[in-house]
Amino acid sequence: MKFREDHRFFTALKASGLPDRYQKLEEKIGSDDFNIRCRQLRKFSWKRKAERWKESEAFHDLRAYRRLKKDPELRRYYELKKDPVFYQYRSWSLTFEDHFNTFERSKWITRYYAGERFLQATYGVGRDVQLFIPDNVRVREGHLYLEFRQQQINGKYWDPRWGIITKDYGYTSGMVNTALSFRQNLGRFEVKLEIPADSSLDYCFWLTGDRFYPHINIVKFGSKGYEAGCFLGNPGEEQDVEQLKRKVRLKSGFYIFTFDWLEDRMIWKINDCVVKTLKIHLPDAPALYACLSLGTTEEPGEVRLSEMMKVEWVRFYTKNKFD
Repeated sequence: MKFREDHRFFTALKASGLPDRYQKLEEKIGSDDFNIRCRQLRKFSWKRKAERWKESEAFHDLRAYRRLKKDPELRRYYELKKDPVFYQYRSWSLTFEDHFNTFERSKWITRYYAGERFLQATYGVGRDVQLFIPDNVRVREGHLYLEFRQQQINGKYWDPRWGIITKDYGYTSGMVNTALSFRQNLGRFEVKLEIPADSSLDYCFWLTGDRFYPHINIVKFGSKGYEAGCFLGNPGEEQDVEQLKRKVRLKSGFYIFTFDWLEDRMIWKINDCVVKTLKIHLPDAPALYACLSLGTTEEPGEVRLSEMMKVEWVRFYTKNKFD
């Protein structure tokens, strides 16, 4: 929160033009021409009782410079500008965020994008055990909750041979994505979510597009532990797939998962600690959208009546270019 407050202050003061004015005055006052002019005005100011000097532009510039040099807000601005940690923070501009004070339907849809676009209904795909339904998505006390429930329900399913068919599901769960509201190519993608001590479900934050691939797992946490990676092709076609993952042991609690998608590399972080870097086989992809989901592709080892994925916030950024 402190960095965000500092960034708002820094941005607002920079937009006011005050730092630019101070810098121009500093350059002007430090020039040889200015100092020569000041000596001339002071030398002959006695002829008019110093009025010539005090009425001069040089005098007013010097007084304005000294006043700005003592200005506490300007001092804070330059202290932040020199701070390497803050420099890293201000390297990014916020493009999307949600702190889940309410559920904003203008930002999120609660099913797969193809279901929203073509069916106006939810459906399952692949080895999904659960059917994602809107009833399992809720916002309460500044958190997003995605609920996995043991529930018998008949719903649609995409079968690669027959197309859309109906199927009986034993579970329902929750999903949200930004397919209709926000997509981005390159940048920083962050989420703060709670990880359980153990689970047979997958807690996922991922990026994808209209064709589903590339598919970038920013975090996938479940029975196998922590996984992160980028799929460039179709599963089963090994020559077209680059799957990278690194397992990390995590205790239960909230974590900030960060994914930096740069032109020459991809970086995965947990609580600002780098856990994976990818410099080859980078996807040449259009803008992707973000998804949060709780589910599984295998029958849960321990059947629970209900399990929750708890998300505090999400934030996306673009990289700034500045001196």
